[in-house]
Amino acid sequence: MNSIMPFIQQNWMFVAAFVVVVVLLIANEINAARGKKYRMSITDALREYNDDNAVFIDIRPKKDFKKLHIPNAVNIPTAELEKQLESLTQFGDKKIIVYSDTDPRANEACIKLRKLHPNAALNVLVGGIVGWQEANLPLSKG
Repeated sequence: MNSIMPFIQQNWMFVAAFVVVVVLLIANEINAARGKKYRMSITDALREYNDDNAVFIDIRPKKDFKKLHIPNAVNIPTAELEKQLESLTQFGDKKIIVYSDTDPRANEACIKLRKLHPNAALNVLVGGIVGWQEANLPLSKG
């Protein structure tokens, strides 16, 4: 214990940086764990898609959505999520499956939506549009 205090005093910037990194890693893990229980696999999402039990929300920018998206998906870019919150009520009891290029961005959007609309059946599509495309599932352009 006697050797730790002089080390901390002499290297306080490194110790502070280490503490910040550890806190950020813990926060990232907590954030990821919060979103995991709402994740939906490509297979389950396809089942919901075929049964017409779900609405797919693409949170990518409009230009990316126009290039490629899941058929019948609704584009609500991340920046517009809060403004478009009321439009989610039009889907009634259908599950809402949020997707993007990356899971972390979709997880963040799902967590934000869940805070604003706690009763909605929100899920994140695991793998996003890339996973859907890799599974050779239908895609639309325009």
